[in-house]
Amino acid sequence: MTALAVICAERGYQITGSDVNEVFQTDEILAKIRLQPLLGFSADNIIQHRPDAVIFTGAHGGSANIEVKTAQSLGIPVYSQAEALGMFMSGYRQLSVCGCHGKTTTTAMLAVILTTTGVPVSYSIGCGMVCGLGVPGHATNKNNLKQWFIAEADEYVTDVAAADHTPRFMWQKPEILLVTNVDWDHPDVYKNLTSVKSVFQRFAETVPIAGKIIINADDPNSDLLKKYHHRISVGLHKSADFQIRAIIYTTGLTRFNLITPQDQIISLALHVPGRHNVQNAAMAAVAANLAGVDWSDIKRGLLLFCGTKRRFEFLRQVRGIDFYDDYAHHPAEIKATISGIRLWYPKRRIITVFQPHTYSRTISLLGDFAQAFGQVTVPVIMEIYASARESDQHTISSKILTDQLLRYNKYACFAASDQAVVRILRQNTRKGDLVIFMGAGDIFRRGQEIINLYQSTYES
Repeated sequence: MTALAVICAERGYQITGSDVNEVFQTDEILAKIRLQPLLGFSADNIIQHRPDAVIFTGAHGGSANIEVKTAQSLGIPVYSQAEALGMFMSGYRQLSVCGCHGKTTTTAMLAVILTTTGVPVSYSIGCGMVCGLGVPGHATNKNNLKQWFIAEADEYVTDVAAADHTPRFMWQKPEILLVTNVDWDHPDVYKNLTSVKSVFQRFAETVPIAGKIIINADDPNSDLLKKYHHRISVGLHKSADFQIRAIIYTTGLTRFNLITPQDQIISLALHVPGRHNVQNAAMAAVAANLAGVDWSDIKRGLLLFCGTKRRFEFLRQVRGIDFYDDYAHHPAEIKATISGIRLWYPKRRIITVFQPHTYSRTISLLGDFAQAFGQVTVPVIMEIYASARESDQHTISSKILTDQLLRYNKYACFAASDQAVVRILRQNTRKGDLVIFMGAGDIFRRGQEIINLYQSTYES
């Protein structure tokens, strides 16, 4: 929604909006476009402002929200965020980035690469500030029909409240489709991996034969996309059209070669850790080249990208301990993030403070979560952050999750409060450690508060 708000502001629209009274990572961006959300939701917000259109997100009741209902009763056009983004992308050449993991980072990489070339490009990224880019949304004018619009494409459903299970990415019409990977997520709407695969296949089928589908050659769940003749594969696997070779990890920098189908060797480097980000960067590089960017410009653009808000984001150092924040909330993301950090910092101890996100995801992927923290020195598990779309059925808890973790990591512990986290950190941290707050809930805010509490215990 924030990226879309930026796009609307740049197009000259007057914007109002309503939100909950909660600090969030995108507040800084809204302040930049001078948008102060109204606190809470009420019919009066629509009646008083009489907007020309209302765009709603899936959160806060979706189409069942009182402001949406009021707008409909007044005959004001109403659009979901996914539908509205598709409308704004209309008329551009579209490059969509989908996948269950890595799509935000990959979209941001692409936006940085194309922006640094000086070529006009529009983009919508589902994150806070992007290092090397700034705000996560931008819209050029459409005087040149060859201009690209790069967008993160989400597989979640359009509107749970209205039982509109159209995958959100189906509102986009990509000429180039990049699929980072396929995995089972959102168990509240997708009952198994097969159902997730089917929606990705539906999206791939919308790409014209003259277009391109870029797939991950190392992801077995992406095999269903290999049947398309206009697909290009990227990865370490020997069958990949573009092959990743000679990966070298050093502190703060990862280097690798990309071998083209013509056996050209492209040397690339990036300032974000992990093999998963090598894969993301390689796929972004191929997509950028297909969009008309020279390899030399791609190399320069990747070096300028140094991450997005909440993706292994450095917070600060306290008493020789480095504190980071990360959005990882799925077992595959947790494992990828931790293994990536291990490649950069093989000798440093890693302590994670994980806030599980949604009851449905926690119970459906319980076994995978239990094994995801194997490389962590001390995993700390906080209470589950519930989605507004679900309620606690008392079938899962963070205590149950911690008990499962203990089967694979004997140092796993449960923390029922911020103060409990601080006590555990006091008992287990030492100079040189990395502490990473992880999750998709309010952990980004609480992490800062925990650091403050941790620091104050030494100063008091």
